[in-house]
Amino acid sequence: MAENILMELTGVGKTFKQADGAPRVILDSVNFALRDGEIVTLLGKSGCGKSTLLRIMAGLAAADQGSAVYRGTRISGPASGVAMVFQSFALFPWLTVQQNVELGLEAQGVPPAERAHRAGAMLERIGLAGCGGTLPRELSGGMRQRVGIARALVTNPDVLLMDEAFSALDVLTAETLRNDILELWDSGRIPTRGMLVVSHNIAEAVMMADRIVILSSDPGRISHDIAVRLPRPRNPDSQEVRALADQVYRLMTLR
Repeated sequence: MAENILMELTGVGKTFKQADGAPRVILDSVNFALRDGEIVTLLGKSGCGKSTLLRIMAGLAAADQGSAVYRGTRISGPASGVAMVFQSFALFPWLTVQQNVELGLEAQGVPPAERAHRAGAMLERIGLAGCGGTLPRELSGGMRQRVGIARALVTNPDVLLMDEAFSALDVLTAETLRNDILELWDSGRIPTRGMLVVSHNIAEAVMMADRIVILSSDPGRISHDIAVRLPRPRNPDSQEVRALADQVYRLMTLR
């Protein structure tokens, strides 16, 4: 494996059984690499296997064929250097914001005092200072997703996986949160070395990514891998950004 590759999938395939018992191939011969220092967005139609691919990379599901490797080691379960942000927030409603953020640190065996300090600092960094004692039900959707992101980032992950993390939010809230994540990334205020963002939103992909990977459907295969060389922050109304969005749209709608 090349030194600058964080995660690599080789010939990955996944098959599920349908309700009638017939097999359905979700992913077929997927080859993909996430490199050090890049944000990759993964686009595709609903049901093409984007989330399944992400779960394999997170160690939450096993591939039926091929291999998934993180820094030279085969992925056989959740890796300590990989964190995931879910679409559904996935917070424990009976725990406070602070307690939710501390969960990953607790699982790593971090002492209580250090857990509290690191969680408080991350909440401040993600824009939730003073919310540590709040329960998730008292927060807006955008604030709850910030908690989910803080919980992932507080473990200082090498790789951050985001499964449609902005799709449950309104347009303005999603844009604000996305910009905040990019600011943390571009300023080096988080230690994360690679980010894979699953999305169905072309505009989101164009604004965030260093590479845009398009997954075809039935079965899921990588159909296009587009390098994006536009500097961030990007102006959504610029000719270059619009041209890229049009290109991605055309590729996604090809038959």
